[in-house]
Amino acid sequence: MMTEEMISKKKILERTGISYGQFYRWKRKGLIPDGWIVHRSTRTGQESYLPKAKVLQRIERIQTLKDDNTLSEIADLLSPEIVEKKYEKSSLLELEWLGSELFSLYEEIVGSRKHFRFVDILGMELISRLKESGFESDAIYLAIQTVSSQQGERYFDEELILAEQKLEHGNSPKNLSKFCLLASGEVKFDRTVEILERIDLSRIVENVKLKLRDPGQLKRDINEV
Repeated sequence: MMTEEMISKKKILERTGISYGQFYRWKRKGLIPDGWIVHRSTRTGQESYLPKAKVLQRIERIQTLKDDNTLSEIADLLSPEIVEKKYEKSSLLELEWLGSELFSLYEEIVGSRKHFRFVDILGMELISRLKESGFESDAIYLAIQTVSSQQGERYFDEELILAEQKLEHGNSPKNLSKFCLLASGEVKFDRTVEILERIDLSRIVENVKLKLRDPGQLKRDINEV
């Protein structure tokens, strides 16, 4: 795994056209996480650096959302923190983008539960995306187990990589073995590995929050326990 490519704050402002004031307003609101910023000494003093791919993608997303949302609303949508609400299954089934089939498949993978949290809804959305992309149940199980096994919410900013490796045993036919991993930087594989899918989990988190917010459900409890 390679170290993430970094970009200076100065280069970010030049490349995106945003002002120094905008950058710091967004930072104060948590739209640009403090944890992304690394201070490095230079000949002229000190410069701030951020992970290039993440910060440029985040700024593009903010610019897309800012015409229809306040900065506080955007902070809600982009925040990697889990929504600490519990939802009744019956209430979630009222949302047309979820359904009993998704619930059944998700619970088959992770086990049944009485109440659902945001992370569970995220898992069901991930199942839906993979099914739409044509993946079979073995790949879906692998992806959900990989995500659900993580602790905390840091992985919400990572990329989910689903891949397949060709295995050779002497002169015997090639076999294929699927595997899944979470990555926060560039990952290099050898020639026996084929990337089947790359999923930006931060974008899935944003989209789920947008869907929940559309009917006003992000800011009210469906059923808080």
